[in-house]
Amino acid sequence: MSTYLGSIPRRALLGAIGGTSLGLAGGLFSNIRVASAQALAGPVPEVDSVSLQVVADSSQGTPSPPGRFGSVTVRRDPPAGRLEDEFGLALHLESTRGSDARQVLVDFGNSERVFNGNLEALGIDPAKLDAMALTHGHYDHFGGMTGFLEAHGKALKPGLPFYLGGEECFCSREFGPWWSDFGALDRKAIA
Repeated sequence: MSTYLGSIPRRALLGAIGGTSLGLAGGLFSNIRVASAQALAGPVPEVDSVSLQVVADSSQGTPSPPGRFGSVTVRRDPPAGRLEDEFGLALHLESTRGSDARQVLVDFGNSERVFNGNLEALGIDPAKLDAMALTHGHYDHFGGMTGFLEAHGKALKPGLPFYLGGEECFCSREFGPWWSDFGALDRKAIA
């Protein structure tokens, strides 16, 4: 675990800064709860199957061939050309255990147009989601999120969990000499 100022864990420092900023905003974000990940107690949950569907990435136009790799089967369900590709990443995961199925969106790609279009082409129903997760705060992983929430927010289950990779998700990014602002996730937009 990274530490700053001697022995303060990085996440605790970022959480304190974020909490102070939120308090100063006059309760604007009062419906957001911040929680740290806890260690798993007991055995790791087992599932019967897991399906990972790439919703958006930069290789949709040149997919790898289907095949079997050890105990993992790779299929290509949508016909080539149905999905649009762009720089970024978005995934849809579905796990089953008996007759119980759970669906999670992991990351949201670079743009709302490609992300929402590919969700529709894949037949993924936002109303069936059990959680959403954002791994980190790079624009090519959250760029399609606010457009997704605007288009589908009312269809999502009430109290749908939204997992973040940490306060780092809200940090501003700067990239290269030719492009100084790589964007920052907006708490208000997702609240």
